[in-house]
This record gives sequence, structure tokens and C-alpha cells, in this order.
Amino acid sequence: MRPRVRDEMNAMLIQPFTVEEVILALKQIHPLKSPGPNGMSPLFYQKYWHIVGHDISCCVLDILHNCLLNPQLNFTNIVLIPKCPKLKSMPQFPPISLCNVVYKLASKTIVNHLRPLLNSLISPSQSDFVLGRLLTDNILVAYEINHFISRKQHGFTSHVSLKLDISKAYDRVKWNFFWRVLVRIGFYSKFIDLIMLCVTTVSYPFLLNREDFGLLQSGRGFRQGDPLSPYLFLFYAEAFSSLVSQAERNGELQGVAVSRYAPRVLHLFFADDTLIFYQATSDAIACIKRILESLERALGQKINLEKSALVFSTNVSLTARENLSAILGVTVDERHAKYLGLSTIIGQSKRKVFDSIKDQIWSKMQSWAAKKLSQAGRAVLIKSVLQALPTFSMSCFRLPDSLLHEIEGMFANFFWHSGSKAKIHCIAWRKLCRPKVEGGLGFRRLCEFNEALLAKQA
Repeated sequence: MRPRVRDEMNAMLIQPFTVEEVILALKQIHPLKSPGPNGMSPLFYQKYWHIVGHDISCCVLDILHNCLLNPQLNFTNIVLIPKCPKLKSMPQFPPISLCNVVYKLASKTIVNHLRPLLNSLISPSQSDFVLGRLLTDNILVAYEINHFISRKQHGFTSHVSLKLDISKAYDRVKWNFFWRVLVRIGFYSKFIDLIMLCVTTVSYPFLLNREDFGLLQSGRGFRQGDPLSPYLFLFYAEAFSSLVSQAERNGELQGVAVSRYAPRVLHLFFADDTLIFYQATSDAIACIKRILESLERALGQKINLEKSALVFSTNVSLTARENLSAILGVTVDERHAKYLGLSTIIGQSKRKVFDSIKDQIWSKMQSWAAKKLSQAGRAVLIKSVLQALPTFSMSCFRLPDSLLHEIEGMFANFFWHSGSKAKIHCIAWRKLCRPKVEGGLGFRRLCEFNEALLAKQA
């Protein structure tokens, strides 16, 4: 990794923090976020800032300027949340972290200093939490490359797409290696000391049925509930990105170009979601294996080979696929099931790919069927929940009009009657979609909304 932080950037990061920045950080925290160990939610501090503001500001600024953090302020309650209805093992209880609000103010203030610089410090292959980069960019690039790989039937050059599943990436971060990454990138020691203070002083009381069960002193990992953690993980992931890019510069790996004049794309990152595209040769596969071994040995990460997958271009024989996949120990798929929640290969029928949206909407409506909802309540649920379900897919792809019309029909049926007993639709759905000033209820026309979302990609 090469130094990237210039002197003027370091000057911005270590300049004195102000009370105004602490107040801004408080305003940016959702008022109903989970409270910390003291039971006080952000709403309390926002409402009574005129009373507690001076003391809280002094405490936060003392942390930021003098690197002095009371260990009790960094107590982080761990609450186990059931992941599915029928629980059989502990991995089905994913933990959430409840940080102290005072600590969150300090952490959020650091984020506000750091975030404007990320575009210059993080490689273009990473699009998570970087201003000006969108989740949909990664999805569209992945779709184009996987489409090219799946359609490549001829030629001497063959390609492969590797989707990696990194197990508990945040929890496995090695603090000493992370410190070396920050030094290597070029941050001043004062800023590094402040970051490591936030990371290494955490301790975890476990909550079960609102009772504390022991205290755990952490020795590695980033907390999921800390506003600073996602941004710190970007720098940690840069070490992995640097390994892959170094192999490309050495000629060991070569990315995929979908046309003669298109740029070659070697890897895509969104936090710990990783796609790597390269030529389907034994040398390239062996290079990837060395990189993954370095990832596990130096960075402390663990690759879940069972959930990782390889997708080969069509011009790779079945024997070659078996031999190459055996080197990595990763299974071969015809297509990646999902990347960032969306399919990377559509195929001939869009309808088959996106029919699952109807199932999600139907499941939501069935869960509300037993509730005695008024028509106004059903209208609120349509606007706030049901219409949001297809939005992510519509921001990347043009969904079939027939599917969108069926979804609107489901909305209309739910609006006029929540149970199985049919009722007459007194007003056409297109009229209900008009603005309220024109006599409608402000529902969305999904076909038009789909076009508006796709216009953002132009």
C-alpha cells in the first residue's frame, strides 16, 4: 500500500473540533436509535440540550482533543436478536451493539471530518460509504460483466467470476494490522491514536431479558453499531484491494473488458461483498489462492468456501471447470444467485427473475390481514412499506410493465379490502395516484416511477 493522505488532508483531520460540530453530530443521529447502557436515547439529548449541552460538549471535546475516554462511556451492550422463527443454534442469534450516545457523538464528529476525504483515499473499486459513489453502480457493472461472461462462447480467452463470502468480516479485524494500515496510508499519529482509542477501549456487557450477564473485553473487531466502524473497515479492505491490484500490475491477473475499448475491471467491493473477474487459467487461479491465503493469515479474515462461487464463461470445458475450481475449493455455479440483493444475470425472462417481488408484497399483506386496519391505515402502509419493496430493483432495471400492473392491482385490492372478501373499487387506481391537490391520494404509478429511477443512471 502506498501513502495516500496528503499534508493538507492530515491538517483537516487534526484541526480542533468545535461545539458546533458536536451539535451537528447530535442532529444527524436518529432520535429513536437504541439507547446505550444508561438507557438515554438520542431524543433525550436533543430535547434537553439546553440543559445538558454544556457538560456533554465538554466531555466529547475532551475525548477528541486529549484522547481521554472513560471506559464506561465505551461500554457497548450486546443484544441477541432472533434471525428466524425456529431457532436451533447460536449463529441464528445475530448480535446488535448498543453504543453509548455520548460516545456516538464523538465517533460521529470524527466521521464528519473523515468522510469528505474518502473519495481521494479509497480505490474506485469500493463504493460503500463514499460520497459520489452509489450501490447501483456496482450492481450495473457486475451485471454487464457477468452478462458478457455468460454469453462468451468462442475465442481463446476465457473468463471467470468469483464471488467471495467473507465470514463475520467486521468481527475478525486484527487491531495491530489495522494500525499498520493507517500508518501505511499516511495518517498522522495524532489521528491514528484517536481512532485506536475508539476501537480498542470497547467492552461488552451482554443483555438477556434486560439483565446483564458478564463483561467481555474485546481483542479484535469493529462494532456494528459504531458510526465510525463502516468507514474504518474501508481502509481495512484497502489492504485486500491492494493485494489484488498488485497482482494485476505484476501481470499475474488480468481483468475483464466487455468490449475492445472498455476499461478492464478486476474487482468490485461493497464493504465486504466482493466480486473478482479474471482469466480462467491455472496460473490466475493459483494467484487468487495465494491472495486469499494472505487475506486469512495477515488480515485475520475467513473465507466461507461453501457460500463462495465461481461462474465460468461458456467456452470453458466441464473438465477445466472442475480442475480449476478444485484448486480454490469453491463450487461452480451457472450464475451467481445474487449480488447486493439483485440478480447479476437476467436471462431471457425478466418476469421469472423479478416475480419474487410479488411474493414479498403478498407476504407483507398477509401478515397484516389479521389486523383491523382502517382504509387510512392501509393507505399509509402502501406508501411507506409496500411501494418501497420494488424500489431497489426498479432503480437498476426496467421491470416488465405487466408485472408492475399486477403489483398495482395488489395495492388496489389491499386498499379497498384487507381481507379475503372482495369489495368494489369505487375509484380507479390511476385516479388515486394523482396528487392530493388534484383529488388523489398520492400513490405512485410504478411504470412512471421506474423510468424516473432509471433516469438517475443517465
